[in-house]
Amino acid sequence: MRRPSQPTARSCGALPAIAAGHDAYVAVDASGTFSQVKRETGLLRMQQAGVVVPDYAMLGWFRLDPPSNR
Repeated sequence: MRRPSQPTARSCGALPAIAAGHDAYVAVDASGTFSQVKRETGLLRMQQAGVVVPDYAMLGWFRLDPPSNR
């Protein structure tokens, strides 16, 4: 059985969370694909759906000061 690529795997949790009305954050650094096209396509698809796509360092900042507190 073939595993899904990382952009697909990351969106499997994020997109349903957005559809359910939750905030979703996916670290842009968490990409495990070697294909630049797959990486960028997956990130753009998630951003268009409303997923926040920061880098790992910004996730720590979001944890300290969540967008809902601003």
